[in-house]
Amino acid sequence: MYEPDLIEDVNGLTFVIDPEVYQLVGNITISYVDEIGRKGFILTSDKPLSEWDGLGVCPIGILPGSE
Repeated sequence: MYEPDLIEDVNGLTFVIDPEVYQLVGNITISYVDEIGRKGFILTSDKPLSEWDGLGVCPIGILPGSE
């Protein structure tokens, strides 16, 4: 985490986003899918972007020391 990051705690989970990224994508909804051939978290934004906009897929991780 960095000083300007936006931080939101929801039901014991901490979400962190860069303010510039937030301005690009808006509010984000996180859902989970468990279907044949498709399993995992799906992040959907108010303003969908593609990899060509400079954003891509990244792993969801646990911050060191928060376990």
